[in-house]
Amino acid sequence: MSDIKAILSKVPLFKQLPDEAVTLLSECAEEVSFEAETQILTEGAMASTFYVVKSGEVSLQVQQPQSIPLVIQTINGNSLLGLSWISPPYQWSFDAIALDKVEAVEFHAACVREKLQAHPEYGFLIMQSILGVFLERLQATRTRMLDIYGVTKEVIPGD
Repeated sequence: MSDIKAILSKVPLFKQLPDEAVTLLSECAEEVSFEAETQILTEGAMASTFYVVKSGEVSLQVQQPQSIPLVIQTINGNSLLGLSWISPPYQWSFDAIALDKVEAVEFHAACVREKLQAHPEYGFLIMQSILGVFLERLQATRTRMLDIYGVTKEVIPGD
């Protein structure tokens, strides 16, 4: 078993996938590292990669006009970093900054998209796993926005 496949097999996001699906993903991946304070993703830039963070922490941020960046969420070990590679226009929605040394598996998005199209039986399962991450990030963003603007559950209509 390749090192990358062994790494991916331990990631909760991919644990329920068949061995063949993990093999497909590992064929599009390589190990990378980032030093603290490295900008990994830049909002608006082309989303040609995505990552599984093995160790370290990454801050997901949005830029605020004439202010400090707003931290939406902190990503740590065994978590997926980068979701914008899935759907056109393939541009990052957030900045991602390494808070300390980060070890990760980097996936080449075009390769993964090709594999998912060629193997729809695994593509659906993989996308179903990733959808959980989308929902988690959406909820984290929503919660963070409510915190910032001091909105409480009592004043959210229809919630």
